[in-house]
Amino acid sequence: MYRGSRKKFKQPVAFYLTNGNMDSTNLSIIIKEVIKAVQSTGLKVVSTICDQAPTNVAAINRLLKETNEKYATEDKEGRRFGFEIGTQGIIPLYDVPHLLKGLRNNLVSKDLNFTYDDKQMIASWKHVIEYYELDKNQSTGGDRLAPKLTDHHIYPQKMKKMKVSCAAQVFSQRVGAIMKRLPVLLNTSNNQSLQKKVQSTVEDTEHLCLFIGNLFDVPMAIQLNQLLEKNCEVQLL
Repeated sequence: MYRGSRKKFKQPVAFYLTNGNMDSTNLSIIIKEVIKAVQSTGLKVVSTICDQAPTNVAAINRLLKETNEKYATEDKEGRRFGFEIGTQGIIPLYDVPHLLKGLRNNLVSKDLNFTYDDKQMIASWKHVIEYYELDKNQSTGGDRLAPKLTDHHIYPQKMKKMKVSCAAQVFSQRVGAIMKRLPVLLNTSNNQSLQKKVQSTVEDTEHLCLFIGNLFDVPMAIQLNQLLEKNCEVQLL
């Protein structure tokens, strides 16, 4: 299927029947065939979008490798961020909701080391659990700070891993902003038991939630009409 980047339209272009999983070699060939067919109509393919399934990733890497080898053979420097079909540069993108779910699923089982404002930080899912339990246990009825969060958002054994909303509502501006202020509020209180529940490194997880929440909102806010040229451009899904 292809869809417009500037104008709102969608059009199915191909359907393939397979006996089991398709390997990356055949998938890369099909991608090239479909893109060439779309280009032959006069449309300009600017990007491809897929999830992070291993076969998809391998097929995209194969196309990138072919383009790099082409430039190496011709002794030219490739300046495109992507692969080429014909003379057209195409940027491979991964579906944002799948990236968000993948980040959440990995953070549940592993800590994340990252750099923020030139500082090394470590985000941990245990901080999200601590924040959720603190908010839930201190609520006296209708006064929760993040009422949309439930056990299905937080606890791995109850988590709805395929729902994008469950990941997006955790990595949100609201959750990050509240977590950022929580240690300050607790440090000014006399409740020592509550203070112990909030570790000093929780600030690292706060920064991650805020950053991902704001980053996730960027594609929703960009006005494509101001960025793209007037000629019709499409994305291959």
